[in-house]
Amino acid sequence: MKTLKTLTIAGACLLALAAQSVNAQAYPEHDVTPNVIFGENNGNGSWTISRDPVSKVELGIRAKVRGEGIYNYDGDRTYTHDKADPSFDYIPWNIEFSVNSNFTGGGGLDLGDIGVFGYMDKDPTADVQYTRAVSFHLDTGMALGTNATEQSGGVVWRSLFQEGDTLQDKLAYLQAYNVAQDSLNLGVYKHVGEENKDLLPFFDPTSDGTWDFKLVAFDSPLCDPNSVECSILAETEIRVVVGDGIPAVPVPAAAWLFGSGLLGLAFGARRRRKV
Repeated sequence: MKTLKTLTIAGACLLALAAQSVNAQAYPEHDVTPNVIFGENNGNGSWTISRDPVSKVELGIRAKVRGEGIYNYDGDRTYTHDKADPSFDYIPWNIEFSVNSNFTGGGGLDLGDIGVFGYMDKDPTADVQYTRAVSFHLDTGMALGTNATEQSGGVVWRSLFQEGDTLQDKLAYLQAYNVAQDSLNLGVYKHVGEENKDLLPFFDPTSDGTWDFKLVAFDSPLCDPNSVECSILAETEIRVVVGDGIPAVPVPAAAWLFGSGLLGLAFGARRRRKV
């Protein structure tokens, strides 16, 4: 037992040292690795980042003024942006994500080894109710690269597709890369196709709102995020305050009193049963 305890403590110490080693290296707090590889001349910085020293997975999210390098970031996961005009095609801000499956280099996972899912809050107040997870595999326009890819040097995933490629063929292209990034404007999901279909009916970008977004990496590309068999490798989360935002809805005082009364009744009944 003493030997087992000693080994357990030693293992914990090694993990702690690994974390300290990663943090001690030159990984800026708000810059993703290696740089911003999508689009043209998009700058680094103002990301909300999670880095796991064991899996070597790095995730980043930020909200940026569309077409400009302005983030309105408070340095602690919150971004503030304008409301959209009622006649919008695009809203004034984009959600940008970055996934690096091996940010330290030197051997590790590639994009084909992991599953990454995005979640959007469907409650316009400061309360949070996440929608169902959406896989980053649906974003065939994301830019791919490695730790050696320079700024704006990413390869668009769908540009690699060949005629006749199956889904498995398309996923296989990810194995050559460890970085995936993109910039998404949620306005385009409010009027999709000829039917002008609204894929985000809960989201009104023309009104004040407080919206949360989360990015989670799992240990399998085929992971069902609702399965207990999936393990989380890393996750990061941001809040976007639109206009003046909307605070959390307070619980009415009467509800608290009612709840307290029920607890009192339950406690009294329990005591009577014990007598």
